[in-house]
Order: sequence, then C-alpha cells, then structure tokens
Amino acid sequence: MDEEPLKYIGYSMAKKKWFIVKPANIRSDTYEFLNSGATSLVYYNKASNRVVKIIRGSEYTSNDTLIKKSQKEVAYQSRAADFGLAPKVFHHGFIETNDSFLYPDVKIPYYYILMESLSEDNGWEQEYATQNPELFCKFINDLVDKVGIINTEDPHAHFFYNKRQDKLLMIDYDRCVDCSDKKQCKIDMANALGITCLSGGNKKRKTSKRKTYKRKTYKRKSNKRKTNKKRTYKRKI
Repeated sequence: MDEEPLKYIGYSMAKKKWFIVKPANIRSDTYEFLNSGATSLVYYNKASNRVVKIIRGSEYTSNDTLIKKSQKEVAYQSRAADFGLAPKVFHHGFIETNDSFLYPDVKIPYYYILMESLSEDNGWEQEYATQNPELFCKFINDLVDKVGIINTEDPHAHFFYNKRQDKLLMIDYDRCVDCSDKKQCKIDMANALGITCLSGGNKKRKTSKRKTYKRKTYKRKSNKRKTNKKRTYKRKI
C-alpha cells in the first residue's frame, strides 16, 4: 500500500482528530512520518519535540480490545515516566473509523499516544544492554521495584541513552507485563537482554575490609611480696 499520502499529518483541536497535511500546507505544528512497525506509525514534530504513535486497529480486533490494550500501554508508560524511566505522555485517545485518516481508500480506526521525543538533536542515542550492563541492571531494578513491570518479549531495541543527562529510558510499553515475583522478574528481563545482574543490580562487589584490633597492654604486676604487719598483743595482767 502506498503510504506517501500519509507522510505529513496535523491535529485539529476543533475536531479532536488527526488529518493528512499536503506538502504545500506544512506548518510548524505539522508532524512528519518517522517510522512504522507491525501495528503502528510514528510521526515527529521537531518544533515541539514530540512524537505521536498511531496504533492501527484491524478487522480482526474489536474497538474495545484496541482501546483496552492501548490504554494499558499508556498506563505502563505513564507510571514509568513518573520515575524517570520513560518518555512523558501528553495526550492519548481513540479515533473512530469515520474520523480516521488511515487510509485514503480504506478507513481504519486507531488509538494515538502523543509523547516526548527522544531525538538525536537533544542527545538521545539508541543503547544496547551489552554495551553497559551495569546501567541496564540499575534500570531493571528500578522498573521492577518502582513500576512493577518488565518486558521480556522484545526489549533489545527499545532503549535510548542521553550522555549529557546520564539517563536511560525505555520506549514502547505495549508488551510489558506486571510482575509479582520481583527477584524472578529481574532475572528474566536481564536474560532477555543478554546480561547477568548481581543481586540488587550489577554493582561491584564490596571488598571486605580487614578488621584491625588494637593490642591491649597490661600492667605487669610487681613481684614484691607483700609484707604482713606484725600483730602485737597486749599481755593481760
């Protein structure tokens, strides 16, 4: 299917929906196509440093299922963002078939998520766990302990690191799941990323300091014998 007509989109505040923008009508608030996955399209706006993820519906999925699944993704990402582990979510919502811009010939309902962009212009670069296991182990600990979720299906390509801020973030929370056994969750996600984390994170083991004891000094007892005073008794008359 030719996606060239979908290269630019904008949002109508009045109609509460996204629409196709022709190249001749591009403005500062226009979003340009960035990339796509199996079920979604991503558009980027440089001026606002935001991206919008368009999650497509299908004839095999009911609207209720699409909404429920998408809202779960938003909830996971928003919780992670509260702890500085994910891009911030600004807006999200469901668009009915009749109001959809997907596609010109066949209308498809969708759910959109408008969020913070992790762009190269702002210092973000894709990062892989094997490049910095200690950093990723810390992230896993925070994700499990603070947010209570993990991603073991496809976590590899979903991490971005900002050297200026010394911050690691994860994107695409659609395949995350809740975890009950925290210890096992940490092991499972670390294995999925191809790293091994020590208990509590991939921290350097502390070298136990050798205890030093102060030598006690004892006063030597004198060998002088105690002289008993001679008792005197008065003779009775």
